[in-house]
Amino acid sequence: MMEVLLKVLDELQEPEFRRLKSKLSELAVDEGYDRIPRGPLELASKEQVASLLLDYYPEDYAVELTQHALKAINKRRLCCDLVKHLAAARNTCFTVKPAEAIRNHSCHLSWVFRTVLLFTTWYLRNKKS
Repeated sequence: MMEVLLKVLDELQEPEFRRLKSKLSELAVDEGYDRIPRGPLELASKEQVASLLLDYYPEDYAVELTQHALKAINKRRLCCDLVKHLAAARNTCFTVKPAEAIRNHSCHLSWVFRTVLLFTTWYLRNKKS
Protein backbone atom coordinates (compact mmCIF):
# COMPACT_ATOMS: atom_id res chain seq x y z
CA MET A 1 0.00 0.00 0.00
CA MET A 2 2.94 2.29 0.66
CA GLU A 3 3.99 1.99 -3.01
CA VAL A 4 0.46 2.80 -4.20
CA LEU A 5 0.32 5.98 -2.14
CA LEU A 6 3.83 6.99 -3.18
CA LYS A 7 3.05 6.59 -6.89
CA VAL A 8 0.37 9.23 -6.52
CA LEU A 9 2.20 11.52 -4.10
CA ASP A 10 5.24 11.55 -6.39
CA GLU A 11 3.07 13.09 -9.12
CA LEU A 12 2.46 16.21 -7.02
CA GLN A 13 4.60 19.32 -7.43
CA GLU A 14 5.88 20.86 -4.19
CA PRO A 15 3.16 23.55 -3.88
CA GLU A 16 0.45 20.93 -4.54
CA PHE A 17 2.04 18.60 -2.00
CA ARG A 18 1.98 21.35 0.64
CA ARG A 19 -1.72 21.96 -0.09
CA LEU A 20 -2.42 18.22 0.17
CA LYS A 21 -0.71 18.05 3.57
CA SER A 22 -2.74 21.03 4.72
CA LYS A 23 -5.99 19.38 3.58
CA LEU A 24 -5.04 16.11 5.28
CA SER A 25 -4.66 17.95 8.57
CA GLU A 26 -8.05 19.66 8.12
CA LEU A 27 -10.20 16.75 6.91
CA ALA A 28 -12.85 15.45 9.26
CA VAL A 29 -12.15 11.82 10.12
CA ASP A 30 -14.57 9.11 11.13
CA GLU A 31 -15.36 8.51 14.77
CA GLY A 32 -12.71 6.41 16.45
CA TYR A 33 -9.84 7.92 14.46
CA ASP A 34 -7.63 10.90 15.19
CA ARG A 35 -6.39 13.41 12.66
CA ILE A 36 -2.70 13.37 11.92
CA PRO A 37 -1.29 16.37 13.82
CA ARG A 38 -0.35 19.37 11.68
CA GLY A 39 3.23 19.49 13.01
CA PRO A 40 4.44 16.12 11.72
CA LEU A 41 2.59 16.65 8.43
CA GLU A 42 4.10 20.07 7.73
CA LEU A 43 7.66 18.76 7.91
CA ALA A 44 7.00 15.38 6.31
CA SER A 45 8.39 14.18 2.99
CA LYS A 46 6.18 12.23 0.58
CA GLU A 47 7.43 8.93 2.03
CA GLN A 48 6.74 10.15 5.56
CA VAL A 49 3.20 11.30 4.64
CA ALA A 50 2.43 7.87 3.19
CA SER A 51 3.86 6.26 6.32
CA LEU A 52 1.86 8.56 8.63
CA LEU A 53 -1.36 7.76 6.76
CA LEU A 54 -0.76 4.04 7.15
CA ASP A 55 0.28 4.41 10.79
CA TYR A 56 -2.84 6.39 11.75
CA TYR A 57 -5.45 4.59 9.65
CA PRO A 58 -6.27 1.18 8.15
CA GLU A 59 -5.12 0.88 4.53
CA ASP A 60 -8.52 1.38 2.90
CA TYR A 61 -9.33 4.38 5.07
CA ALA A 62 -5.91 5.93 4.37
CA VAL A 63 -6.65 5.64 0.64
CA GLU A 64 -10.12 7.13 1.13
CA LEU A 65 -8.72 10.13 3.02
CA THR A 66 -6.05 10.60 0.37
CA GLN A 67 -8.78 10.61 -2.28
CA HIS A 68 -10.74 13.27 -0.37
CA ALA A 69 -7.62 15.42 0.00
CA LEU A 70 -6.77 15.07 -3.71
CA LYS A 71 -10.29 16.10 -4.68
CA ALA A 72 -10.08 19.06 -2.30
CA ILE A 73 -7.00 20.38 -4.14
CA ASN A 74 -8.55 19.73 -7.59
CA LYS A 75 -6.40 16.71 -8.43
CA ARG A 76 -9.19 14.41 -9.60
CA ARG A 77 -6.98 12.74 -12.21
CA LEU A 78 -4.59 11.67 -9.46
CA CYS A 79 -7.56 10.49 -7.43
CA CYS A 80 -8.52 8.26 -10.36
CA ASP A 81 -4.91 7.12 -10.72
CA LEU A 82 -4.91 6.15 -7.05
CA VAL A 83 -7.94 3.93 -7.61
CA LYS A 84 -6.29 2.35 -10.66
CA HIS A 85 -2.99 1.72 -8.84
CA LEU A 86 -4.89 0.22 -5.92
CA ALA A 87 -6.84 -2.09 -8.22
CA ALA A 88 -3.64 -3.15 -9.98
CA ALA A 89 -1.90 -3.81 -6.66
CA ARG A 90 -4.79 -5.98 -5.55
CA ASN A 91 -5.15 -7.66 -8.97
CA THR A 92 -8.76 -6.58 -9.20
CA CYS A 93 -10.77 -4.94 -11.91
CA PHE A 94 -13.33 -2.19 -11.82
CA THR A 95 -16.89 -3.34 -11.34
CA VAL A 96 -20.11 -1.47 -10.90
CA LYS A 97 -21.08 -1.57 -7.23
CA PRO A 98 -23.50 0.28 -4.95
CA ALA A 99 -23.68 4.08 -4.95
CA GLU A 100 -20.72 4.70 -2.62
CA ALA A 101 -18.37 2.63 -4.75
CA ILE A 102 -19.69 4.27 -7.90
CA ARG A 103 -18.72 7.68 -6.53
CA ASN A 104 -15.23 6.37 -5.73
CA HIS A 105 -14.83 5.02 -9.27
CA SER A 106 -16.33 7.96 -11.14
CA CYS A 107 -13.29 8.26 -13.40
CA HIS A 108 -13.81 4.69 -14.61
CA LEU A 109 -17.50 5.23 -15.13
CA SER A 110 -16.77 8.38 -17.17
CA TRP A 111 -14.57 6.28 -19.42
CA VAL A 112 -17.33 3.68 -19.80
CA PHE A 113 -19.88 6.39 -20.54
CA ARG A 114 -17.63 7.98 -23.19
CA THR A 115 -17.01 4.58 -24.79
CA VAL A 116 -20.73 3.78 -24.96
CA LEU A 117 -21.47 7.24 -26.33
CA LEU A 118 -18.80 6.90 -29.04
CA PHE A 119 -19.98 3.44 -30.01
CA THR A 120 -23.61 4.56 -30.17
CA THR A 121 -22.70 7.56 -32.32
CA TRP A 122 -20.66 5.38 -34.66
CA TYR A 123 -23.46 2.82 -34.90
CA LEU A 124 -26.13 5.41 -35.66
CA ARG A 125 -23.99 7.00 -38.37
CA ASN A 126 -23.12 3.70 -40.03
CA LYS A 127 -26.38 1.80 -39.73
CA LYS A 128 -28.11 1.16 -42.99
CA SER A 129 -31.54 2.64 -43.23
